[in-house]
Amino acid sequence: MTSRIIKITPRQSGAYTATKNLVDFDIPSGQYDLSRSYVNLNVSVPSQSQGNISLVSLQRNGDDILVDNTAFVRNVSLKSQTKGVIENNRHINLLRTNQKIYEESVSKALSSEIISKTGTMVDVNGIGGSPYRQISKLGGTYSKDIDHDHIIKLKDIMNFCKHDYYDTDDKGDLMLHIELNLEGFQSFQQLKFDDPLWTQRYGKDNTAPLNASMKDLTTAQTVSILNTKRSYPNINESPFYIGQALSVNATGLTGAPQTITITDISKNTNDNSLAISTSAPMVFTGATTSDITVNSLSETTPSTPVFNSCELVLVQTDKQASVDYEYTTYSLQEDSVNTGSLNKNYFLSGMCKNVFVCSPQQKGVLESNMDIVSYRTSVNNVYQQNRLVLNGQARDPLHLTQIMKTYDNSDTPLKNCSGMVYEINSLPNDVHGDNNVYTYMVAVPVEITSQPKLFGLEMNTVSGQQLTQLYIFEEIVKQF
Repeated sequence: MTSRIIKITPRQSGAYTATKNLVDFDIPSGQYDLSRSYVNLNVSVPSQSQGNISLVSLQRNGDDILVDNTAFVRNVSLKSQTKGVIENNRHINLLRTNQKIYEESVSKALSSEIISKTGTMVDVNGIGGSPYRQISKLGGTYSKDIDHDHIIKLKDIMNFCKHDYYDTDDKGDLMLHIELNLEGFQSFQQLKFDDPLWTQRYGKDNTAPLNASMKDLTTAQTVSILNTKRSYPNINESPFYIGQALSVNATGLTGAPQTITITDISKNTNDNSLAISTSAPMVFTGATTSDITVNSLSETTPSTPVFNSCELVLVQTDKQASVDYEYTTYSLQEDSVNTGSLNKNYFLSGMCKNVFVCSPQQKGVLESNMDIVSYRTSVNNVYQQNRLVLNGQARDPLHLTQIMKTYDNSDTPLKNCSGMVYEINSLPNDVHGDNNVYTYMVAVPVEITSQPKLFGLEMNTVSGQQLTQLYIFEEIVKQF
């Protein structure tokens, strides 16, 4: 079996914005491996100043949460002019954000951020990365802005595209429509003045130098080079880079704190400390200065990302195509409510096999973060649980059972039961710590029948909170 890659541009040209957010692709005739095909969204985050190219990730609505690239797609549909609508998913970013929590192992969730996440976490040294900056840590070459391709796999937003074959019957009648969700994205600075990194000591010795500490001066003098107290055998552990703006503070420093820009970095061969060349000389008036410290500046306002272009990348294959396709798709019911104790019935479509209920605290939020303390469901007035199920951090075994039964009834394996989304500034070894956010999606399996069913839903919030918006997703078996 052979394959080749083709790239298709949409009818609408970039750049894209929150209001110019529709892209349509006309897919030419051929046989495709849709499971390996994807949408490529090119994004850049121009720095506020070339003198301070800060390390940045993307955050959404001010949340420092590591979000999957599916957050960029609100609605998506795949249609054949000859056979009709194949799949039409609304608010798929909200559903997939909450499903991915259970479908990715911790290691996968934390290690695949470069291509599949909107940002990057800090590493074990407490230093963040940035897909939008090319960082230089030695020499005199300035760091610079770069653009970054966000890969949105078709199989992550449409279950039909989990098939590794599809034949357009030589008609080229397949159309992909996407409504991008570009609202609320802004930059999140990874290395700023108040990060605890600057006051941390390396190693096990509490007397080891701080990251922010510079070597003492023994005489009053004017200097353009600062030397770090800490040694860096591995330069990747260094929080310094060329073009970084630093605030320098010390008793006896004229104009303290003084802002400088790093113009060159080299290693001192005797102890692997760093010699940091600065853009302006600093005048130290004290006979002895032993408290020179630095930290990185913060951006005054978050940088605005630019969504430059969008393209569809298709994998063509010569694999024998099937005549019939069976897959699952999603139907959505939205309900606006105002209660802390919901008890309501909804109708489920025929051939529904799973129900996912998401309840974000407000519109625009993708995580199901309304604190649901308990829930219970029924089908055709028959309770599916023998008591109220405790949700949230209570870790009720019956709640975990509901999650496991749902994924047993699904085509996607269950890999994570934590229910947590991870924050950008969390350390990888603190994946279950207080810095991460718990979610409260309700997931229940239902028996597949050809007839519609009555779905009863009880949900109770923590005291002081009220449900406002419910998104009830039905996973429906379909043939095409």
